[in-house]
Amino acid sequence: MRGCRRWFVRFLALSVTLVVLMTLGCAGLYLWVVTPTDAPHANTPTPQKAEAAPPGAQVVAAGVVTFKDGTPAPGVVVAAAPLDAIPLARAARTDDEGRFSFTMPGSTTVLVLSADASPPLRTVREGEEDEELRFVVPALCDLELTVRVDPDADAPQLIAGVPEDPDLQPLEGAQVHLHTQVHRMLPALVLGDLLGGRTDAEGLWQARSVPCQNVPLQLSAEGYASPSLGGLKLDGEPAWTAILSPAALIDGEVRDRRGAPIAGALVVADDGLQTSTLTDADGAYSLWTAPARLKSVTASADDFEDEARRVNLAPGATGATLDFTLDAPSWVQVHCAGLPGDRCDGLGGFYCTRPLVLLGERCSKTPGHMSCLCPDDGAVIRGGGKATRVAPGQQEVWLDFTQDGGITGALQDAEGAPPASCEVTVMRAPDGPFEDAGRGFILQQTVTCDDAEGAFEVSGLVEGTWRVLLRGDDQLRVLPEVVVRRGQVTDVGEVRLDAGGVIDGVVLDGLTGDLKPGVRVALGLVDDTLLTMPVNIGKTDPDGRFRFEGVEPEDYRVFALIDPMGAEEVSVADGAEVSVTVEIGDDASVAEAGLTLYTGGAGELVIGEIAEGSAAAAAGVQEGDVVVGVELLGKDMAALDPDLGAALLSRYGGPGLTLVVDRGGRRVVLDL
Repeated sequence: MRGCRRWFVRFLALSVTLVVLMTLGCAGLYLWVVTPTDAPHANTPTPQKAEAAPPGAQVVAAGVVTFKDGTPAPGVVVAAAPLDAIPLARAARTDDEGRFSFTMPGSTTVLVLSADASPPLRTVREGEEDEELRFVVPALCDLELTVRVDPDADAPQLIAGVPEDPDLQPLEGAQVHLHTQVHRMLPALVLGDLLGGRTDAEGLWQARSVPCQNVPLQLSAEGYASPSLGGLKLDGEPAWTAILSPAALIDGEVRDRRGAPIAGALVVADDGLQTSTLTDADGAYSLWTAPARLKSVTASADDFEDEARRVNLAPGATGATLDFTLDAPSWVQVHCAGLPGDRCDGLGGFYCTRPLVLLGERCSKTPGHMSCLCPDDGAVIRGGGKATRVAPGQQEVWLDFTQDGGITGALQDAEGAPPASCEVTVMRAPDGPFEDAGRGFILQQTVTCDDAEGAFEVSGLVEGTWRVLLRGDDQLRVLPEVVVRRGQVTDVGEVRLDAGGVIDGVVLDGLTGDLKPGVRVALGLVDDTLLTMPVNIGKTDPDGRFRFEGVEPEDYRVFALIDPMGAEEVSVADGAEVSVTVEIGDDASVAEAGLTLYTGGAGELVIGEIAEGSAAAAAGVQEGDVVVGVELLGKDMAALDPDLGAALLSRYGGPGLTLVVDRGGRRVVLDL
């Protein structure tokens, strides 16, 4: 939802931060068992109000606005607001030389409002008045916006130029607002016509010195739905026409849990146009939207959780009133009981989320301290296989690792001495994809060794199989399977960095005989046919070669992560070096499944002929299906990593592998 704010809220796209649900391996669909944990409560510190300027103190805030080439930028709207008295803000346009000047009561912040400036704002404090403020803005253009009405239209539209259509009537009094990236900082500022105005009797509104690209305009008119103006590009075309259609009115208020109004909150209607508005100083809003397309309305504000409400207007309805109450998240400090110093250092993958929801807002960690940004009600903090509820107003929680197991040992170099540097990382290696279904997704934990003896101990590990990666003096040893039992510490003994075996190999194109550089190569246990938990990952060098050192004696499978994926089995003995060639070429696994693949005219991957009685036929694959993606354990691998998705497509079949296809415009999910 926050991505819908675009220019209107921050003029910055909020990163749709995609959270990758795998670290070198599997992800699952888990329902987390939440065990509430008692935790001490702490009072919220009282915010300190900034001291106001002494009575009679005056500050002169003056400067210049220029373009990137240094020429003056006339007509730019600049505002000045006292730090302790925002309602006393003033605004004006720059003169022909791009200059402005304000005399203000006390320390003042100056903001450029009608364009996205660099920097967007500056603060002038008492005694600093001699410093000239300088702002740089991008190219500015003039705009002529004509507003007309089509009473028979189902939806509004925006067109370049001015159409000559007698059935389109000009609309007088339509309201136009210009909202740049800093405008919402001053919701109480009365700007008059400086950042907007109303259309005249001909339906015309003219503006000067507005951004040439992506003009942040909002158009509203009582009784009509308006098109989105956010994508306007004025270079070479100053004249545009907005054609309005009949609309329904959605209005209401946006408040916090205490009942206080939230000014400057963004309210967006999901009506195909993303019609939006900002709340006023009283938290009130109103917007006109196309009723036939309206599905939901969402309210959002900085430092608050979004709230969405579904809307289904009956035929002929004139509108609806929707009031929103937004939760304000707060920082919660997290302690890990049972770990050294009750600190969560070294543990990976902590989130503040909701009951039965795996991931959420990622927690923030610094040495000796971890805190999570959580909503005020219904929050759950998860990590390391643990979870605890967060009570409203609670500022501290504890996760209990006191009853879990651990791994201990010591690392030695080739001479039997402790290495100069030593780091140990343990990663959960479940025996099955749903083994951790009762405790959630567990990532990893990292500790450093004792400097004198090279000894290490990792505590707070859930019962099960773990993979241990030991690094020292630029060498790596991997213990692929170490079993941990509840309440017990598993001793792996003295681990030599120079022990284990070596796998030295190449990736070869079986059709051309060429070596393949830059191909990712993964090492997995021989029974892990789906590569759900790699033991190690590397990449071929410019000569197509790869090398894994310090490999524990075991039977492995080496995968070339490319389409089609190649794989070779290899056995490693202690102290031995094994050579392997991973050949890629015709996709034998797809052929064995009884299907063919070919590339369509638009570059899409299409299912070809299906063999009767084959595994592909049994799975419901049909000729002509267009491959959209490949999912492993419910996660779209193609979306997470296109190369990995393509490689998995060539490894047809296996529990948890799902093919997503387009069948005549309908998306079909096939469990393979």
